[in-house]
Amino acid sequence: VSPPSTDPADVWYPNRPKTPLPPPVALDMLAGSYHDDGYGSIKVQVGANNALTAVPVGMLHSFELSHVSGDYWLAAVRWPEMSPNVLGVLAAQFVVGSDGKGSEVVITQTPEGVDGDPPVHFKRVGA
Repeated sequence: VSPPSTDPADVWYPNRPKTPLPPPVALDMLAGSYHDDGYGSIKVQVGANNALTAVPVGMLHSFELSHVSGDYWLAAVRWPEMSPNVLGVLAAQFVVGSDGKGSEVVITQTPEGVDGDPPVHFKRVGA
């Protein structure tokens, strides 16, 4: 019997395709400001090497987003003042609106089948 995988992609997306699907739109179409009434605002930015980062407004931590397949991503929670600076990895999904821009970022804190917090829906509020 092999030990359970510690690869976050295996934990969050065990049924993903072997060949990842590309993101549904260019990354700059996902960048922008998003808000959830309970968790506040995040700003999604395209950085060096086309990396996406989500930065909660007024917080020290950030989410480093890694593409998995299609509109599904991993969100590594980075806290620069802690060692190690990755506190955990969550699931993220971008929903694309009819205008071709990200309309929502859904952050899931608990894997499917595990009791925990419901997904957080950050809705786009600006560029």
